[in-house]
Amino acid sequence: MPSCIRWAISPYTLIVTGYALTIVFFIVAFFASLVPMFAYTVRRLHDSGKAGINVLWMCLVGLVPVIGPIAGFVWWLVWALQRSDPNPNEYGAPV
Repeated sequence: MPSCIRWAISPYTLIVTGYALTIVFFIVAFFASLVPMFAYTVRRLHDSGKAGINVLWMCLVGLVPVIGPIAGFVWWLVWALQRSDPNPNEYGAPV
């Protein structure tokens, strides 16, 4: 068997190719989930009577090294777990 064919079907090549495809899949899945994630967060903030622009501030806080991602996540978690305002607000009726 020619060496180029042996190299093309070697177990090492299959592992590296599988690893690369896995990374590409997760990167595509991450970026595909960004829009629904932001839409959910904005809708949730509107249900509790807060402006959707706060999502931007949460993301900017997340850029601060070391403590930023933790603070941004805690900030999001606190607001996501608040009760919705049962009455219609400036953003409409809660969903």
